[in-house]
Amino acid sequence: MKHLELTELAKAISDKTGCSIENAVRFVDVQDQYFDLTGINTKAEDENAPADQAVVNDADMMKYIIENTGMSENFARKLADAELAYMKEQGLINDKGEVEKFIKNRFVSK
Repeated sequence: MKHLELTELAKAISDKTGCSIENAVRFVDVQDQYFDLTGINTKAEDENAPADQAVVNDADMMKYIIENTGMSENFARKLADAELAYMKEQGLINDKGEVEKFIKNRFVSK
């Protein structure tokens, strides 16, 4: 099973776009809230988790991110493009454009 570290994702988004780490973290956090609200986020032991890959409505997700971060659409899309590039680099999105199953967590430094 692949892993996605949300803190590393935010850092990669910041590095790829030149935006502040705070904006990248805000983008990742609000996107994760959207995934919670829509049921995309499930626990590994969740027996009701869909067997197939979930489908994310990109327009709805971006609208949610824009409304809840105050980011412009162009800026939010720039961050989303950087996120997509990182996910592909990490093998979390395959050559067909499908998201591989993964576990995500957030590293908290001491």
